Amino acid sequence: MDRKHADAMADAVLAEPTAQQRARQQRLQQQRAAAAEQLARKRVVAWLSLAGMVTGAGLAWAAAEPVVTGLLWGGLGSASLGWLIVGLSAPRGR
Repeated sequence: MDRKHADAMADAVLAEPTAQQRARQQRLQQQRAAAAEQLARKRVVAWLSLAGMVTGAGLAWAAAEPVVTGLLWGGLGSASLGWLIVGLSAPRGR
């Protein structure tokens, strides 16, 4: 690479981003933020579901019912409740 090519590459790297590049970067940041928020909501539901499964299994064991049935119903009920809570607490206008 000669000096002319090196200068052209350095100018390209050090140049200010254009309006189109800034808009693209902003869109990517918004998409990443939205994906991070969605992942956080899914994690909340997963933790609630896990807690419900444990509770359901404990109640099933105490009631002399099959533990698997308690796991399934506890997980299903708490996941449904979790999605309801997460859905109601989500910010509006998006």
